[in-house]
Amino acid sequence: MKYVGITIGPIFKTIGEAISPAGLWFGSYFFSTVTKKLCEKLVEIPNVKIFSPFYDSNSNQNPQEDGIGRYHDRILFSIDGDTVIEGELPSIISAVKKEMAENFGEFNSGQIENFINNYLRIDFVILNEETMNEIIEKSGKDGNNIAIILNDALDALELMAAGKGRTDMNLFASFFAGKKDNRNCYIKGNELFTDTKLNSQLVISYSDHASELKSIEDIALSLKREEGSSKEVPEGEVAPTRSEYYAVVNSDGDKVGTLLKDLCRGVDISQQSDRINSFSKACLKYAGEAAELVGNYGGMTIYAGGDDLLFIAPVYSLFSLCRELDETFKNTLKKGLKEILSDVEINVSLSFGVAVQYVKYPLYEALERARVQLYKAKESCGNRLGIELVKHSGKTVQLMVENEKLEAIDTLITYRAAMKDQALESVLYNLQDTEIVFKLLFEKTAQNAFNLKEYKTRFLNNFNNPNQLDYHDYLENIAGFFYNNYLKEYKDKPETKEKIDGICIKRNISIGEYYTKELQAILFLVKFWQGGK
Repeated sequence: MKYVGITIGPIFKTIGEAISPAGLWFGSYFFSTVTKKLCEKLVEIPNVKIFSPFYDSNSNQNPQEDGIGRYHDRILFSIDGDTVIEGELPSIISAVKKEMAENFGEFNSGQIENFINNYLRIDFVILNEETMNEIIEKSGKDGNNIAIILNDALDALELMAAGKGRTDMNLFASFFAGKKDNRNCYIKGNELFTDTKLNSQLVISYSDHASELKSIEDIALSLKREEGSSKEVPEGEVAPTRSEYYAVVNSDGDKVGTLLKDLCRGVDISQQSDRINSFSKACLKYAGEAAELVGNYGGMTIYAGGDDLLFIAPVYSLFSLCRELDETFKNTLKKGLKEILSDVEINVSLSFGVAVQYVKYPLYEALERARVQLYKAKESCGNRLGIELVKHSGKTVQLMVENEKLEAIDTLITYRAAMKDQALESVLYNLQDTEIVFKLLFEKTAQNAFNLKEYKTRFLNNFNNPNQLDYHDYLENIAGFFYNNYLKEYKDKPETKEKIDGICIKRNISIGEYYTKELQAILFLVKFWQGGK
């Protein structure tokens, strides 16, 4: 038996050239289609068994029929040891590159085939069963398996091939730029778009392919309720007013490597591919459900492959959407693998990187900010959402919050209280003006020096101005939220807490300073979502 891994790129270099949501979508869908075409040709070879991504050649269903890329940038498969796959792969790769170039029609017809042939990096690694067993034995790592070993080999291969695929001119830049008065004209003329079953995530109206592809402004406005609408705002909620901002969200699975090890622990190498295929099938199901959730919310799914998700969305109820995605990921994998891992707890989650910014700010900046926030969330043990808000004024705020706390923060955002704007202003002003007082209060409470009643009394004493008495109930709600979700959990822990700053450098600060900054960030975000400046 031989085990083969294929890597496809450069994805991030390509979508980095995009200047619109349509460009991002096309860049992702292009590479997903490359993977799909490779799978189609591979399964024609006798005894090829693809176990990542999940690919069922006998199914009439097309996972990409909704126009959303489902296939990630790596293919893992096994094949009979007697088949000379080394000689067939190069011809398959060349054929796929040629087919992908043909989709561009008249766009740079004299150069596009040569460009795609040089630009696309499709590399592979082949390991026989003897080599695979030797690596497993030498590593001494419990649960090491064919998927982990192939992915490690592909990581090394990508580093060695980093200089390959360079071209003097990146034609994707001009393809995404379009024409002066019609930015998306080349995308709309590409066969990958014209052959796609349209949906509301991609276009404003999907009656035909002549409809306009959604812009950032369209996505930001997608959940805005028109003034004078007969639809009432539910009691206790705040109407979405932040239609001049949009969010880019990047999510990734946590403890997926551990899950793969659990899947294959103690399992013979010949049987591991079936278990990994079950995992791939569950991930494909999650990708479909996640894309549907994003679409129902008014967003545009850029890619949904494996445990990775990237989408653009309006900012209203964003935390609720992320909570739902996290629960969907957990439930889908637990349901898909319960028979295989009946005696093992499946302890997976999602980490999120979120960038919220003004609609006129460049898309590539939001992509980079979301990527950095996701990195920080993963570095903070995962199961977290990292968010950076960039206001129109240029003011920024960052927050790292555990997924379990998203509902509580969402409750603060949607809490409708009399004179809530003044209440938030009061808390934010006092937190800055008398910061040392709050540092000491939070530190002592976290160390169990004050109980909830004593803490609330001291918290509210900082807001005893006659003009502030009218909204003490709201202030008490804020105090209770912060105690229950932050201060109470820190008992019997060190006097310093690790924080990852804006340039991803870890540093230790006092717990008083840490919690003061956390509450400032939370309330600034609450103020933003309630329409404050």
